[in-house]
Amino acid sequence: MITITNKTDCGGCGACASRCVTSCITMAPDEEGFNYPLVDTDKCIHCGLCERVCPLLHKPQPHEILAVIGCKNKNEAVRFVSSSGGFFSLAAEKILGRQGT
Repeated sequence: MITITNKTDCGGCGACASRCVTSCITMAPDEEGFNYPLVDTDKCIHCGLCERVCPLLHKPQPHEILAVIGCKNKNEAVRFVSSSGGFFSLAAEKILGRQGT
């Protein structure tokens, strides 16, 4: 069962409530309006799923970045209306121009 003793140990993401199989965890705002989990201990079966899914209890392990590649479309008008730097439309045009190969 997830227990928050210090509010800085909870980001209010709601992952614990989403993962709970008995729906004993609900997210409720505190006096400042930030959501925190409330556990109905009578419904809790102590399966531990809420604790295993918590990103603050289980921070990701650092790993080596293998490679980073960046690109952008040279056409500024395309970039302006794109969320990917215009790369997708450029790649799609090239692939479609080759009949998908």
